[in-house]
Amino acid sequence: MKKVLVGMSGGVDSTAAVLLLKNAGYDVFGLTLHLCGDGKGTEEAAALAESLSIPHAVLDMRREFHEKVQRPFKDAYLAGKTPNPCVKCNTEIKFAALMAYADAHGIPFIATGHYAKIKEDNGKFLFCRSVDEKKDQTYFLSQVPPSVLERLLLPLGAYTKAEVRSIAGDAALAVSKKADSQEICFIPDNDYIAYLESAFSIPKTEGKILDENGYTVGFHQGIHRYTVGQRKGLGAFGRKVFVTSINADDNTVSIGANEALFSKGLVAEKLNLFSDIEGDVLVKVRSAAPLVPARCTTAENGAQILFEEPQRAVTPGQAVAIYKNDFLAGGGTIVSPLF
Repeated sequence: MKKVLVGMSGGVDSTAAVLLLKNAGYDVFGLTLHLCGDGKGTEEAAALAESLSIPHAVLDMRREFHEKVQRPFKDAYLAGKTPNPCVKCNTEIKFAALMAYADAHGIPFIATGHYAKIKEDNGKFLFCRSVDEKKDQTYFLSQVPPSVLERLLLPLGAYTKAEVRSIAGDAALAVSKKADSQEICFIPDNDYIAYLESAFSIPKTEGKILDENGYTVGFHQGIHRYTVGQRKGLGAFGRKVFVTSINADDNTVSIGANEALFSKGLVAEKLNLFSDIEGDVLVKVRSAAPLVPARCTTAENGAQILFEEPQRAVTPGQAVAIYKNDFLAGGGTIVSPLF
């Protein structure tokens, strides 16, 4: 019987993944990572593992999570960027920990409850979009090392969220009715500004708010309070304006009309490639954005992507996921938009 290590969060998705793998004949082990907070999620995961009659372990990774996810999250905002901590966590914490634990315990496969599929194409294992387009999570997997895919099982990729809840419900597990998490796990009430200023004692540092012509039209209390495309919290300027750019070097926030947010493309760095990304592609510039046609050209230090149609609020620091048809071809980090 093949052994598989499943990352268990205490939610319905990872629980359904365990059930599906058990039904497929795998010898399942559960692993929960204590990343932040009071550990309630680890207790819930342990209870679920017991009810499912599988071995389970908990790894305290709060220190690693702080250094590799939370601190870079802060650093990015202070640099005028908008980070995506879930992409970074998947890459540097979750999958790294699962692989290391599996290696240490002689377990050949790992699995998670992500909504994505893995398919083999011309001898390569590639991520493929989930059948549930609304829940597809390939964007968040765009920085996972390609070597992981040979050992990774993603049983939920062939199911919709409703079907996954039914799988857990049919097993008489109360977790089937547990609400989905919609927030970044380490930020209370989804208030990232309060989190940054409290957890890292970031002071209010006044700077200028500039209009399209570079004139000072107001003052801000810290660039970490802003992101490209933001409207809320800017104050009254006699017209509807949005954050168009953030400059950490001179501590300024620039504002302008909505039209100023549309760019023809982007420059990306820190590429993670599963297959060739040259030529015609589809891209996602943030997790909730639609897939849009584009053309990609790689260079030594990254890639240039030109959209078929201008896109709004392309934001430095965010991940960009690059697709060829349904396959995730690669990903990177947005350096700047192209106007």
